[in-house]
Amino acid sequence: MLIIYMRMKTKIYFIILLSILLSCGKYNNSTNSHVVGKYLLSYSYKSNMLNISSIDVTPPNAGNNFSDKAGLFQTGNIYYDGLLITSNVYIRNNSSTTWTGVEIQAYELSYGTGVILAETDFGNDWKVNNPTFGAFSWIFKVGNSFTLPSGENSSIRSFGFDATSDFKAIVYIYANIPIITKVVYNWNRLYIYGYNLGTNSGSIYINGKSYNIASWSNTLVIARIPWWLNTGNVQLETNDSNAPFSNIRAY
Repeated sequence: MLIIYMRMKTKIYFIILLSILLSCGKYNNSTNSHVVGKYLLSYSYKSNMLNISSIDVTPPNAGNNFSDKAGLFQTGNIYYDGLLITSNVYIRNNSSTTWTGVEIQAYELSYGTGVILAETDFGNDWKVNNPTFGAFSWIFKVGNSFTLPSGENSSIRSFGFDATSDFKAIVYIYANIPIITKVVYNWNRLYIYGYNLGTNSGSIYINGKSYNIASWSNTLVIARIPWWLNTGNVQLETNDSNAPFSNIRAY
């Protein structure tokens, strides 16, 4: 069961609830643990052009390709409906290792005002502007898999912005973040499968309410739940200060 919110007429948000939230008291704004790319998005309202360029690298690695890290590429045209700007993009894994759980995290609106994220997997604001709320992001997969092998491209997906003027924004690409891939309900237990969940117990939330943990491992978490609780939205709070919450999964 996938929960999809849509905006009608003036706003269209397809917010697929599969993403990263925040927690562990105050959010740690450090971007060291899983960062594999940092990019500047520059949008020109007049020409309807979105330029993507890498940050903190020097030639020949400048542009849209981080050597040994993540490349971010736009494909096709920019679409604009008078408010919503959308673009199709994909991520390339330039490292020598496989990544499990890859996202573009909206970090900071460095120029412009009133720009709202659209078509995200969670949230519609910039993390640096509201650090206690969460990591606002678009998650990338290869087909239906959350694994991105070395040297391969992710599937193409759309990301978007509500804007009526020029803007510049900084986004980070994260790899190996906590990801829930499957949730299985079985009477009074909930089996939560995924990647990068950690080896130390965190917390489990269903529809925003905390539940007891039966067991916790890096790829499987089991929650104790009432027998009658057979539907809901599941979220895990991990002990990772840079990516403390998993995506949300419906069951």
